[in-house]
Amino acid sequence: MKIAFIGFRNIGYHGGVSTYIREIAPVLIDRGHEILAYTLNGYENTADPRVQIHTNRSIRDGRLEMLLHGFQASMHVMFQRVDVVHYHSCIAGAAALFPALSGKPRVLTIHGNGRLSRDWDRFSLCSPGS
Repeated sequence: MKIAFIGFRNIGYHGGVSTYIREIAPVLIDRGHEILAYTLNGYENTADPRVQIHTNRSIRDGRLEMLLHGFQASMHVMFQRVDVVHYHSCIAGAAALFPALSGKPRVLTIHGNGRLSRDWDRFSLCSPGS
């Protein structure tokens, strides 16, 4: 199965989602899956070399950066041969409609409560009570 991961800045050692992707991708590859990871330019990637990386350009501005990343990656993945698109941010997942138009199943994982993060504070779009 080929899995596309969308909704994180990079694959590395800083940040929970980046660390999660860095750890889970090799396990999935060892089990026979292919991983296509969408990352953002300007951030270091320390991914397993077997992970296919597609880097998007974006501006560095928390919510807007991730929203643009989600739309760019979602538009690109529509035309890729992937079996499932896995979003790791509800901000990026706002663009999940695009892969649906090409018949691709989507999964959204919310790794934390945005209301508790200093990055998102009261503007969080994906936490309970928003």
